[in-house]
Amino acid sequence: MNEANGDSGISQERYRLDTKNRVLTQQLDETTLERTAHDLVEVEVLEVVNPEKGAVGFEVSYETGKERKFIGTFALYPSDKPGKFILRTSGKLEQPGKLILTLTSPDPSTSTDRFHVYVARMRLRKA
Repeated sequence: MNEANGDSGISQERYRLDTKNRVLTQQLDETTLERTAHDLVEVEVLEVVNPEKGAVGFEVSYETGKERKFIGTFALYPSDKPGKFILRTSGKLEQPGKLILTLTSPDPSTSTDRFHVYVARMRLRKA
């Protein structure tokens, strides 16, 4: 599991996701939530290696100690092109927890070892 710690991120850190390493988590503490607008979550896919051009999908959720809340999903189109994706948090980031980015497709059983994506640290934004 990749972990991105700290603030909402002005960072060029890159995290690799592939069929064996499908999850990136990012802790959000009380200080970060107080000082950063968090109406939206921005996910930037920096690089895609998808030789088979199969579907590439993601899910974003938020987990506190008590529960996991669904924020949304997005997919690359075309499936080999990077991009920025913005999801509304709908007030789900009101207490400390962790943002979770999960690579939902391609299916590990149908994908090659060559498939991978690089993503940046998730950023919080004001609507």
